[in-house]
Amino acid sequence: MDLPTKNPIKQEESEFKVGDMVRCTAEEFIYPIRGYVERVYNHSAVIRIENTMDCDKELAKSKANIAVARLVDMEVMKA
Repeated sequence: MDLPTKNPIKQEESEFKVGDMVRCTAEEFIYPIRGYVERVYNHSAVIRIENTMDCDKELAKSKANIAVARLVDMEVMKA
C-alpha cells in the first residue's frame, strides 16, 4: 500500500510535446536529424525522422525512420 507523503515527488513537465517538430542529434547519426516527437520519456524522446543528410539516409531507413534522442540534445523548431 502506497501511503501519501507530505512532499510528493512531482514529475517535471517537459518542454517537448508529442507532435512537435524538433532538430536533434541521435546516436549513430553523423549529422543532426529533423523529425516529429512520437513519445516523450523522462530523459529522452522517440523521434519519427522526417529529414536527414544524404549520408545518414541509409541508416535512417534501416531504423524504419525512428530514432531515440536525449532531451538535452533536442531543440524545438519554430514554424
